[in-house]
Amino acid sequence: MSTALVLDTQKNIIEIKWIGMPKPEEVDEITEQVLILRGGFSSDTFKVLVDMRESLVFSKESQARLVEHQRQLQAAGMSHAAIVTRKALTTIQLKRSAREAENDKETHFESYDEAKQFLEAVDTN
Repeated sequence: MSTALVLDTQKNIIEIKWIGMPKPEEVDEITEQVLILRGGFSSDTFKVLVDMRESLVFSKESQARLVEHQRQLQAAGMSHAAIVTRKALTTIQLKRSAREAENDKETHFESYDEAKQFLEAVDTN
């Protein structure tokens, strides 16, 4: 089961960890969790670290929900997203979803530590 949690309260970072082949309902649940977690930050903006290292490809239905997921997070104030993935097909799917969602806030990394350091260093104000 995929998860969403607060990674760093002071830096306003939420971590999403996609596991396996997320079903459409799971994408919706993660979106809801992120929006709730985001409400705990005092800042108008927040950052997301997306760990896809244990994820398989998204089904067509899940990918459509992922587009809406990205739109909702942007509308809620997501300023940056650092995506960690090692699979070429997953990266292609994510870039396609980002294009469809008009999401220009994603940066891709192969290393979790690099992605985390990027988000910690970037200023959202």
